[in-house]
Amino acid sequence: MVETYTGCRPDIQLEEIMARPETPYEDKWISHLITNSLNIEGIRIPVLSREIMIKDRLGSIMVRLGLYRMAYHFPPGLYFIGDENLAVKSANTPVLVTCNYKLTLDAVRSQLRKDAYWLLVLDTKGVNVWCAAGKGTFGTEELIFQLVKNQVGKVTGAKRVILPQLGASRMTPHIVKKLTQMNITYGPIRAEDIDSYLDQDCRATEAQRTVSFNWRERLVLTPIEFLMSFKYLGAVYLFLIVYNFIWETKVFSLITPIYQVLPFLIALFTGAVIFPWALPKLPFRAFSLKSLALSLPMTGLLWMGRDIFMLGNSTGGFFGLSLLWILAIAYIALNFTGSTTFTSLSGVAYEVEKFKKTVPWVIGSSIVLMILGLWV
Repeated sequence: MVETYTGCRPDIQLEEIMARPETPYEDKWISHLITNSLNIEGIRIPVLSREIMIKDRLGSIMVRLGLYRMAYHFPPGLYFIGDENLAVKSANTPVLVTCNYKLTLDAVRSQLRKDAYWLLVLDTKGVNVWCAAGKGTFGTEELIFQLVKNQVGKVTGAKRVILPQLGASRMTPHIVKKLTQMNITYGPIRAEDIDSYLDQDCRATEAQRTVSFNWRERLVLTPIEFLMSFKYLGAVYLFLIVYNFIWETKVFSLITPIYQVLPFLIALFTGAVIFPWALPKLPFRAFSLKSLALSLPMTGLLWMGRDIFMLGNSTGGFFGLSLLWILAIAYIALNFTGSTTFTSLSGVAYEVEKFKKTVPWVIGSSIVLMILGLWV
């Protein structure tokens, strides 16, 4: 059950929540991290290592390159990290809540330095906390489900759980308290600040509540955006073969389209690398419009170098193709709306809807210009 509303219905009943179906997951991505298992109150609790191993680093690279990106998940439930002798009922041992996205797990456990932690993992379908909160899978019902199923209060002796601040948008603390007798506390933005936050009696500083979004953090997503879009260049190449044969050179050639596909490769680089790097400096509010600040100058440069890329002498044909690479840059730019601090959920939905309506007009205009290029 995915929550499609903010928070939780005030009339929700525990029986309704516990009747929800569970999604089965394999532990193949974390099996090497399980060093032991505890049995407390009849609940099996895996003990996780804090060490980042070679398999974890290779998995991170794999996901960054787009491989198994939507399948890098593991079973939700209650885990323990630290000295097993301290796995006793104690309100002093923190209960941290996170998602079942393996990259997030690695980011959290590698930053934990204290003797003992409980880690409650919610079923977010293998999606990180921020995105899962936006989609509703990191929400009130799922938290209540895992708290009750794993008997967290009974097993740990804790009276509260610590949630990542970025997961707050779908949480309704008073409903959680009512149905589970557990309180919610929101931790810091970054995993590296968890121990400091705990040392300060669970009081976050202003810096720990502030989201940073510097150019290094923005460029983290460029490899996957570049590679996910790169696969479409094959289709572009085939299209250019047909385009040249029908409209431009009237000759079947496999060489000329190689040069002509280079502007699309440049457009891909512009959208996936230059756009996120230059994001704060670009004008306009909508990301698709922001991309014009890069795509229009790029089009001008390609016009001056059209002979190098064998784009022909047809003005109509050139601008027909240019609309396609401008559209490609705008599409890639839109992919960054879900990973920035510059957007809101409603704003993204509005822009995406407008973009969808624009795409047929842009493609249609491109085709018309290329046809007109026969005579212009």
